[in-house]
Amino acid sequence: MSYDASGHNGSKVWIQKNVSKVKDWDKFINEVMKKFVMSRRRARDTITRLRREGKIPRDALMSPSKFNVSTITTKHVGKSFRMSVDLAVVAGEYDEEAKILTGLDNLGTRLIKDNDFRVELGIPIDRWKVVCNMQKFANNKRELKGKRFRGVFWGRTEIIKELSKKIDILP
Repeated sequence: MSYDASGHNGSKVWIQKNVSKVKDWDKFINEVMKKFVMSRRRARDTITRLRREGKIPRDALMSPSKFNVSTITTKHVGKSFRMSVDLAVVAGEYDEEAKILTGLDNLGTRLIKDNDFRVELGIPIDRWKVVCNMQKFANNKRELKGKRFRGVFWGRTEIIKELSKKIDILP
């Protein structure tokens, strides 16, 4: 009798013939171990190899899972999940408009450069490009072309209007 890599030559044939009759994984593995005098690991490897080669069905003799799918998908009415996050927290993280309004209130009578303001508020640049160009913030920014203060500056509406009056007076 010759041996192959997975144990006795007849073990593969016997497993293929008897796999459809089996319902209990552990009993079948024990039966293969006793019948062909092989270790538990070698018996599992043989079955896995046969499954991979397509000689037995893919779902045949799958080892029992510790997690039953039905327990994961059951409805938990009235209970909260440990890893869940409240919608208000997630929405607050993505509410750049509210961040800008709060930042403008915190500025008081000061001005801040466009990019510095974005960094202070923690808004990513791709979302900043969309939010800062909204119509509601048109009166909260002004482009300055001076020597020391050059670029787009943000401030409260009253402060920007006052600054515009000063700038427009000059020739």
